[in-house]
Amino acid sequence: TGWQLEMAGTETPPDWAKLAIAITGAGSSTPTVMEDRDKALIRIAFLADSQITALFFAAPHPVAVSRRHVTSLIGTNTCTQMALAGRPAGGLPDPGALVCSCMNVGLNTLRTAITGGANTVDSLGTATGAGTSCGSCRPELAALIAAAKPMAAE
Repeated sequence: TGWQLEMAGTETPPDWAKLAIAITGAGSSTPTVMEDRDKALIRIAFLADSQITALFFAAPHPVAVSRRHVTSLIGTNTCTQMALAGRPAGGLPDPGALVCSCMNVGLNTLRTAITGGANTVDSLGTATGAGTSCGSCRPELAALIAAAKPMAAE
């Protein structure tokens, strides 16, 4: 849906919105800004024709957002407040970092399926679709399953 950029710096810009426009190229979009000056947090959503064209998050420490979820919102008609929350709405799970690109399956989704009993790569594929297309993620799926198995006492 667009570009994701993560960067660090040592100075606070005088105008976050201007910096966000320069970085995102969203100059023709309308910004909605949420700022917490006490915590030095800034979140900006840019809209054009009721669609999110860019999202910008800044903080003095790593930004606490679901990156996969946020990037999926670009080009949608999602409410700006929901987008600026940086994570799925209540009741909707965060799928986590993408593991299976073909089937769009995230790490948290896979861990939930493993906890629910998917204890082989094939059963994980049946439960989530992961590993059922090109198969390049199958070794990572096997590693997730192995890591979830309890260690036997010696």
